[in-house]
Amino acid sequence: MLYLLTACIDVGLVKQDDRPGAFDTGNDVPSDTSADTSVDTTGDTQDTGAETDPDTSVDTSDTTTDTSPDTSTDTGGSEDTGDEPPTTIVVDGVCSGGYAYSAYADPAATEPELNIVGVYESQSGTGGPVSVSVTRTAEMVLVLTSYSSVDWQIDLDAAHDVTEIIVSSYDASTWTFTGAGAAPVTYVGWIGECGYEIPDMDPHSGCETPDLQAVVEGRTGLAMSSFQGCYAGGDYRVE
Repeated sequence: MLYLLTACIDVGLVKQDDRPGAFDTGNDVPSDTSADTSVDTTGDTQDTGAETDPDTSVDTSDTTTDTSPDTSTDTGGSEDTGDEPPTTIVVDGVCSGGYAYSAYADPAATEPELNIVGVYESQSGTGGPVSVSVTRTAEMVLVLTSYSSVDWQIDLDAAHDVTEIIVSSYDASTWTFTGAGAAPVTYVGWIGECGYEIPDMDPHSGCETPDLQAVVEGRTGLAMSSFQGCYAGGDYRVE
């Protein structure tokens, strides 16, 4: 009897446990499975984005004046305001007695230049004048050659850079400076050659310009920059 009574009590207790809420005296809160649709308006104080509002304010706090000297070197500017000579030598001359004037100028000439004037004689005959004007300011050696005696009338610009004038002739020649400038003159007498036209049209005249050029270049160590002349000269210019 006691065994049966105990078993019945156990069965009753189990059945009571199956009822919802039976003997549940705790404070358990059921799980919330609904979606959270609320908006967080508490604000986030950490700035993780990029500021898109432009700063249009003007800083007027710096009112100091920069009075320090400018020691930088200006290497720009395409305008040439210096006194550099033109890159191309300009030569010009006048002959007489029906003889043709001829000339050559090296467009790539570099300083110091070697500029040559060659005649056979003066337009006035033996001992007559031949004028040479130099307005070019490049550094140069000027060579004046003839076969007959010539009185060279040399007009040098005041700003010239003629470092030497070489005078050569078979018969003795003279020279005079007629302008504002002067330069050292070396009279070499007969240099061994003469020339008065370029290109040389008569290789058997006895005055061969290529031979004269070779002798003068060998003496000075310079390449010929220009040549001008004629049989009976005249007036010549190096510009």
